[in-house]
Amino acid sequence: MIYLSQNLTITYSNQRARDLKTTASLNPLDRVVTLEGLIVELFEQNNFQIILDDVIGSSIVYKMIQEHNIEYFSYLQSDADSLHTIYGFIVKCNRNDVTFDTLINGDKLQAIEQINTFYQAYKKSHNVVDIADVEAEVLRNWSEMPFGVYNDIFIDDFNIGDICFIKSKKQEQILEKLNKCKKLEKTELSHQTARMIQPSNVVFDAIDEVKTALKIARKLLEEGVSAEEILIVASDIAEYAPLFKLFLAEYGLQGYSSLGTPLSSYHLTSEPKVQKAMDQYKSQIQSLEVLYKKLGLTLSTAAKENIKASMKILDEKIGIELTEPNQLVGLHRTYKHIVFMGTDINHFPPSAKDNFLYTYDNDVRYFYANNYFTSSQTQL
Repeated sequence: MIYLSQNLTITYSNQRARDLKTTASLNPLDRVVTLEGLIVELFEQNNFQIILDDVIGSSIVYKMIQEHNIEYFSYLQSDADSLHTIYGFIVKCNRNDVTFDTLINGDKLQAIEQINTFYQAYKKSHNVVDIADVEAEVLRNWSEMPFGVYNDIFIDDFNIGDICFIKSKKQEQILEKLNKCKKLEKTELSHQTARMIQPSNVVFDAIDEVKTALKIARKLLEEGVSAEEILIVASDIAEYAPLFKLFLAEYGLQGYSSLGTPLSSYHLTSEPKVQKAMDQYKSQIQSLEVLYKKLGLTLSTAAKENIKASMKILDEKIGIELTEPNQLVGLHRTYKHIVFMGTDINHFPPSAKDNFLYTYDNDVRYFYANNYFTSSQTQL
């Protein structure tokens, strides 16, 4: 009998997984998965509960507040962003074994504890779980996980410079279970030190910055550089992508964004890819409405619109690419020319953001968030 060889490589992002599949020396049957994807896969092999996402979880939080008359948060509407903050806080604390009173106190603490009590009971009664439950279940049953089907298991490095790709304490504990596996060898790229060139003209705003970048790209193309050798990188792609697309035609250029375009931005178009995405959206909404009815929830109009906006239609990969730094970290790609936008003091580093339950510093200390300044330095 002939046994086919299959190895497993565990990495930190979908971009990195795609990169390894195209650049690493893999066997035809080898698998490359993200740690998050592997954890969910291992959970689903022996469990059949629905895994909550942020949208459903926030709807449950709203239901708990209304049904149990939690006065401290009674002012919240069904589409309030604060519901996402509350749900995220509860899940983050549970993923990281952080007690609520570590970060909040008084009436706020009492209200969150009430919501959590009702939320945990609701999950059990409706046979649903969140990512904290998924990670805890995988940890509890680690000795029974089916890793024997693989010849070798390789673990990628989850730290690049000051960036850590571990998302929670439980993820870190799962990685520690894999510490006897082989480490993925690093491939060092040989290249000359890049020459940094500052544009001679001073830019005044994002519009001027985009136009300057496109002028540089146009000049390089006229000098014989191919579009594939040019990359434009924006520190805040959500701000720069619409401007990038707006001014492409003005400079006679073709280009695309790695961000894609929200489905909600398309109106009255018959493009096949848009129609396909719209059909997928309608199918998802129908499935969600059935699920929400089963869970005793109401799918609000605002939630539907947020789902529609979150669905991105990727551009055709024609011309010059616009991307963001975190799409490139750790990947084996080289470009002859890279044009940076948004590295001025107004954009770099990104500003730290607090919320009404925990601060940015708490996020870094307790919830495995990366420091904005040092991670931005590493990315750029």
